Amino acid sequence: MVVLHPPTPSKISKFSVPHPTAERLQAIPWAAQILADEAYTPLDSYSRNPQPHHGVRYTFLSKTLKSDTTVRLWQPFHRSPSPASADPYTTGEDDFGELLIITELGNGGLEGHLNTLHGGVVSTILDEATGMIAGIHKRREWSIYTGYMKVNFKRPVMTPGVYLVRARLDGGKREGRKIFTLATVEDGTGGVLAVAEALFVEVERKAKI
Repeated sequence: MVVLHPPTPSKISKFSVPHPTAERLQAIPWAAQILADEAYTPLDSYSRNPQPHHGVRYTFLSKTLKSDTTVRLWQPFHRSPSPASADPYTTGEDDFGELLIITELGNGGLEGHLNTLHGGVVSTILDEATGMIAGIHKRREWSIYTGYMKVNFKRPVMTPGVYLVRARLDGGKREGRKIFTLATVEDGTGGVLAVAEALFVEVERKAKI
């Protein structure tokens, strides 16, 4: 097992939460606390807001699931590792940082049962969250792909609603090119609705000719 190094500051973008998003978060007490907490840095997301050079990549969350009836809001935050975990040789309860995503789901476009988010969409949300935390910790100039993901559905995710998605590394563990992650979908007040364990595999990007 190799312990991952904490992410460098350059891997965490300088980003301000858009005003309409900030207004919406401030209206929800638990979300407003996250927004006001200086320990959490707001992030942009290529999956949600791809750049022109990305072409047709990242279209699922940025187009298919971006409407009033699907995913209305998607705002990630990152808490950096504590200084005590900067030593890659430490073991035990190491802190490798945490990703939070506040998401607002609409109604009329994502349901399985009545007013209940489809399980496949729950899995998609967890895949996005675990992929984002793995992406923060991956090696530069390498890509990552989902190797596997196991999801336990604890309680229904009702629509419409605002939810907290929490992701972190699984003990900072990696085996070669494998990065292990954990994530939850929560109701924002401590209730856990779904839990995922996911493995991501790093793949070296081929040089363009």
